Amino acid sequence: SQNTQHFGPGTWLTVL
Repeated sequence: SQNTQHFGPGTWLTVL
């Protein structure tokens, strides 16, 4: 599945 986490303003980390 796909997990999207939000780190700080305007920074996105997507873990597949």
